[in-house]
Amino acid sequence: MKMAAAFIVSALLICSSFTSCTETPDADCEQFAPAGGNFTVLLPVKLDATDRLMWKRNGENIFRRHGELMILGKVEDVSEDGSLRLRQVTKEMEGTYEAEVYTQDGKSRGMFQNVLCVQDADCEQFAPAGGDFTLHLPAKLDATDRLMWKRNGENIFRRHRQLIILGKVEDVSEDGSLRLRQVTKEMEGTYEAEVYTQDGKSRGTFQNVLCVQDADCEQFAPAGGDFTVLLPVKLDATDRLMWKRNGENIFRRHGELMILGKVEDVSEDGSLRLRQVTKKMEGTYEAEVYTRDGISRGTFQNVLCVQGESIELQVA
Repeated sequence: MKMAAAFIVSALLICSSFTSCTETPDADCEQFAPAGGNFTVLLPVKLDATDRLMWKRNGENIFRRHGELMILGKVEDVSEDGSLRLRQVTKEMEGTYEAEVYTQDGKSRGMFQNVLCVQDADCEQFAPAGGDFTLHLPAKLDATDRLMWKRNGENIFRRHRQLIILGKVEDVSEDGSLRLRQVTKEMEGTYEAEVYTQDGKSRGTFQNVLCVQDADCEQFAPAGGDFTVLLPVKLDATDRLMWKRNGENIFRRHGELMILGKVEDVSEDGSLRLRQVTKKMEGTYEAEVYTRDGISRGTFQNVLCVQGESIELQVA
């Protein structure tokens, strides 16, 4: 599993739905989405094919489907499991997201709520980790032009007309755009393209800040802050609750009897509290719930990535 935060930003700014940005996490935020990227608000219940699904943002309906019948929104607005897909996230998308699920007979299967905050990042473009990506050159090259690409101030490609001085022919496309293959976190940073005529006159310098998105991440926690991994099922007083991180037990309780961990490690609803979050806390979190008779009430999993508060971009 990839143990990297989804985005590197020079300063972590977290905004609540109803207040302006501050430099510390807002206690109301339950999930964090990076501005400009894509994000999925998870639906924590398994849908039946005939179920009715409705999504709201700040109390306003934004998606509605009865079985396979679309009433509001588009098919691609939700994933196969009913989770809400947000694309090209903006600050206007912050707020309280609610999912309501009903059977075909109109009986409620649950209401699920999440407060989403959008982080203002310095990123201008986002590349998926492990994939290929092209940084476009916005100037039209002449055959005699000189082209240079830099990452974080260091030359990575240089060509005078058809003569390659640094890098390889396949590093750029025909129009001079920079090709990145098998993208890794080390490729994040500030990319600059410089174009000159054969006489050495500048035709322009073009800059882009690239961030790399870890596709495995489902939730993002700010380094140094507190975070809650939600338990999507309602606990009974006699239930047995167990939390694991990367397969290792970190909390266990039978009814009111503490077996592993501390009382304050979980909230009243059984959600896992993480304090003073560090990179070591990244990983796959699993909650298992059983009745006092040992009958499973469900296993719930989330992949958590930690975002650094202030990480300087470096060239590998």
